[in-house]
Amino acid sequence: MDNGEYMEVMSRIQDKFLLVVRMTFVKNKRRLISSLAEHRQIRQALAGQDRAAAVRLIEAHIEYVKKIML
Repeated sequence: MDNGEYMEVMSRIQDKFLLVVRMTFVKNKRRLISSLAEHRQIRQALAGQDRAAAVRLIEAHIEYVKKIML
């Protein structure tokens, strides 16, 4: 697979992911607020250079998103 094909596949995957995310937030406004709060916590951990907290928060966020998406 060349770079062009790879980019096309990744673009389609990203488009589908964003559609699912949008639909999740449309159906559940509280999830949107929670997600924003989670991202703020991750940003604060990164800004404070608290690597362990950032990793923990990112992993927890990803696990929650997997439950919702899969």
